[in-house]
Amino acid sequence: MILEELEKLVRHETEWLRYYAHRDSRNSLTEESEIYEHLIPIGYTKRSVVLKRDHPLVNRCSPGMITSDKPIVNGLDVSELEQATFPYDPENNRYTPLEAYLILFPEKKLEVIKSIQKLNK
Repeated sequence: MILEELEKLVRHETEWLRYYAHRDSRNSLTEESEIYEHLIPIGYTKRSVVLKRDHPLVNRCSPGMITSDKPIVNGLDVSELEQATFPYDPENNRYTPLEAYLILFPEKKLEVIKSIQKLNK
């Protein structure tokens, strides 16, 4: 994978988080927040009403999973990453693109948070 591909997946994910996460939880994100643990789904969506169940944000907002033959840690080269399908399983090195991006580039977290909060401005 190249950085541009990962960034495209991250943009998709943050756009969907802006839409599907409750405004108050988006506004209260901080650099210390674990994004998927902190954000609260808006609850009502056409799909959840039809299926009579809610989907976790990690399943609803992520365009897929990111994995690697090596553990995804800060310092891993982006070229080591590859796209994968669900399920989400961080214990087995399967992260959302946003999570993988923030592991590799923790200094970008504030920028990502501002992007998630952007709808409110």
